[in-house]
Amino acid sequence: ALVTVKAQISFFEGSFNEALKQAEKQQKKVYLDCYTSWCGPCKMMEKNVFTDSAVGNTYNKNFICFRVDMEKGEGPELQKRYSVQAFPTHLFINSNGELLHRSAGYQSSSQFINIAADANNSKKQSAGLENRYKNGERSELFLKEYLQYLKRNFMATDEAFDLYLKTLPENARNSEETIKMLVKYTENTRTYAYQLLTENDAKARKLYSEKMYHGKHLITIHMSAYIAGKDKDEKWLFELIPLYNKYAKNASRYITTELYSVYFKQSKEYKRLNDSLENHFQHNILHGKTVSETLDNKDDAAIKKLFEPKVKTSTYYASAENNNMLKINYISKANEMVEQAKFYTLADVAAEKQELQKAVNWVELALKAEEQVFYYRVYAQLLNKIGENEKAISTAQIGIALAKNKKHNTNDVEDMQLLIDQK
Repeated sequence: ALVTVKAQISFFEGSFNEALKQAEKQQKKVYLDCYTSWCGPCKMMEKNVFTDSAVGNTYNKNFICFRVDMEKGEGPELQKRYSVQAFPTHLFINSNGELLHRSAGYQSSSQFINIAADANNSKKQSAGLENRYKNGERSELFLKEYLQYLKRNFMATDEAFDLYLKTLPENARNSEETIKMLVKYTENTRTYAYQLLTENDAKARKLYSEKMYHGKHLITIHMSAYIAGKDKDEKWLFELIPLYNKYAKNASRYITTELYSVYFKQSKEYKRLNDSLENHFQHNILHGKTVSETLDNKDDAAIKKLFEPKVKTSTYYASAENNNMLKINYISKANEMVEQAKFYTLADVAAEKQELQKAVNWVELALKAEEQVFYYRVYAQLLNKIGENEKAISTAQIGIALAKNKKHNTNDVEDMQLLIDQK
């Protein structure tokens, strides 16, 4: 069976294995759209690209098109099988289930059509690069090309980059070109690349502004905390704290909480995560009061005063073309609490109900400080997750009404409407 996204790309409806069989029957490849429900670029692809008639003609003619939410059903297994590390990821697979080509991120219609052409051209398929690496090719020129491919597709560069650096003569490992590559590709503090970056600290500082250079270190430290959490390597976490303190300076109001948050989310230690966050909220937002004590306060004006003024925070973002960057901006303290609560709306976060209830409390408190459509969306999803279905629906309805009043037509509205429709 086929399901059509606004009458353009026709997506096969069934299991992944059934899609492979259909591809074999029609002598086509499978295009697999790897997405998540919360991914903004995924929704933009669905709205702007999958509905393009030229895209539909190209993809329907050449592929059996198949979509999977990477957090549901077959998604986690397929994510692991094909090493999907970013969303959306576009995979092109033969009828035997072998990966032929990969691309990641939002693509315009013309870019997406070009990707289809590459997937059908054996000389341009990315599987060639992956297989050459797996088969042991280690020349400097090849590794440089392979690193660019990994970066474009938001895949881990640690192993390949260390191998590349070790192909260089000793006197080339501190050249300006190499230092620029260190800033671009280093993603892990326990690598030879990070060792070289710190050894060439003075040279690197001459090439980049302090904000840019410190931002690079902070991103690497964050990514290391993520890996440490996955590996449950708490020793590594404690190695990162003084490093983070060195480079964060005034970019963040708290040090250990931010790293603990990254680590505990990946190690799935939700009680420790919440203890850390509630300690931060108590001492950095609520003037020494706990979340529960503040919620019990009936003086809404006093609560609003606690959440003033807006705070300076750090936002990390990465680009396949440019170096990783650190952006400093201002958000409300209420927004900070809701952003932390949003984590618990993810489908694969199987926290105990008492930990989910703490996240509910954070959003309730944030809503006392200021009403935002985003807050209502997170609140409705959390209520739904703890089984308070009627309250979840009424909350979603309030959020949608607020969005209409503010003339906001956002993904938050779509998510709340979906929650209502599913009931």
